[in-house]
Amino acid sequence: MIRIEQRILSPTAINTYLSCPRTFYPRYIKRQSFRPSIHLIRGLIVHDTLYQFHRNNPEISEQMSISEVRRRLLEIFNRLWGKAMPRITSLGLSEQDIRYFHDDSEQAYPAAARNAEKAAEAFRA
Repeated sequence: MIRIEQRILSPTAINTYLSCPRTFYPRYIKRQSFRPSIHLIRGLIVHDTLYQFHRNNPEISEQMSISEVRRRLLEIFNRLWGKAMPRITSLGLSEQDIRYFHDDSEQAYPAAARNAEKAAEAFRA
């Protein structure tokens, strides 16, 4: 008798299966670990930044400007990036590449700040 586990698949897992079932099988069925990439590490940092920001600022104050939201997001992001540096440097990227990925990630926060301001406006309305 074959026992099939019920699983909830993430959008990433589904896209992996659709693009390459041979990649999907070891990663999601056999649960073999894989070497992290800069994209994975950076994505984890960005998601953790947004989580910590919203956890620590559950109600964005009417007085909190977009520049203050951005400042707080960047402060969290840079702290988490620093903590992740040993993992990032272990990838073997050049300092120039690391700087590029850091700076590129920082560019996401002006949009996040604007979205937070829109959410606060909607909440106040």
